[in-house]
Amino acid sequence: MKIIYYSPHPNLNLSAPSGPGTHMREVIAAFERKGHTVVPLIMGGTEMDQSTQIDFTQSLIKKLLRKVLPESLWQSFKDWRLRRFDRKHAEKHLEAIVQQESPDLIYERGYYLMTSGVKVAKRRSIPHTIELNAPYPEEKMAMEGLSFFINKANTCEGEQVSMTNRVVVVSSALKEYLSDRYPKHAEKIIVTPNAVNPDKLKIDPERVAGVRQELGYTADTICLGFVGSIFPYHGVKELLNAFVKMHGNAPYLRLLIVGDGEILNDLKQISADHQLSEVVHFTGNVAHKDVPNYIAQMDVTIMPRSNWYGSPVKIFEYGLLEKAIIAPDNVPVRDVMVHEQDGLLVGEDEEDLKNAIRRFVDEPELRKQTAKHFHEKVLRHYNWDTVAEKILA
Repeated sequence: MKIIYYSPHPNLNLSAPSGPGTHMREVIAAFERKGHTVVPLIMGGTEMDQSTQIDFTQSLIKKLLRKVLPESLWQSFKDWRLRRFDRKHAEKHLEAIVQQESPDLIYERGYYLMTSGVKVAKRRSIPHTIELNAPYPEEKMAMEGLSFFINKANTCEGEQVSMTNRVVVVSSALKEYLSDRYPKHAEKIIVTPNAVNPDKLKIDPERVAGVRQELGYTADTICLGFVGSIFPYHGVKELLNAFVKMHGNAPYLRLLIVGDGEILNDLKQISADHQLSEVVHFTGNVAHKDVPNYIAQMDVTIMPRSNWYGSPVKIFEYGLLEKAIIAPDNVPVRDVMVHEQDGLLVGEDEEDLKNAIRRFVDEPELRKQTAKHFHEKVLRHYNWDTVAEKILA
């Protein structure tokens, strides 16, 4: 089968180390391993120096607009440009490549306000599958604020769901959300949680030893760890607060926070205020290939919070590396993990987090058992070949 893999967004590059870039590369590679021919049409470019990005920030005019326009007008301006890009640019490119390649399927990574994929597929009578990774209008409002295009965005989402042949989502929570909004099309929605590639997550024993020496960990150390972007909604501050309250009674505990983000300096200040700089380590940004060597230091990996609809890749990475996991007790996590069998699932209350940490610290056998069980589950079920099989079934 010949598949056009279509990503209409101008700022999502196939080679980017970010989550979307990784997801696109892995799905394409899995399709190809299944024997299919894949023709990528990635409007954000396939190499990092090759991009059709809409640049909202660099020109003097745009900087001035950003400064003087009310937030809702600025967001509306960005949405207008995105919509225009989809209709005037991306759609023409897709039409041309469909004409050239005569595909059997268009597989689209869908996005906010972008309907070129479903419209070209409909006009050409080509089977179409769309991957929707978020409730995009709702996410836009929550992350960036009000836009005058929000009603249009809801209309576009309806067109994406109604005009495609299949909708792929990453969690049952997102499936329920779309099914409630578009009940006539609920049967076409399938759930494929995220996955991990075992060949891309490798530990270097020599580097692991070097990192451990740099951190000053000993045989008695129990390391709690977080990996990811450091924003308020990820719960890293709550993790640090829990550690602050626990460390006095558990001096062998260490906290390792790998990543960078908006509140990193605030967290460093909290650590310094409590005189914990020797036991709380912040790495800042770490090269992707080096991240497993930091995860290897961790006895308990912790993701305090995640949103209600996304499938967090980090839990699969922790599972692949056979680490004990504390994760949010929400629907996407429960789609793949069972409490006390694959890890410990916690609510957003800081006391819940402290209790879970304390339990794993006090019960090394539970750490070992849950880590082993979820590791085996990840290897069996949460790899990209399994994702590809389900998408194309």
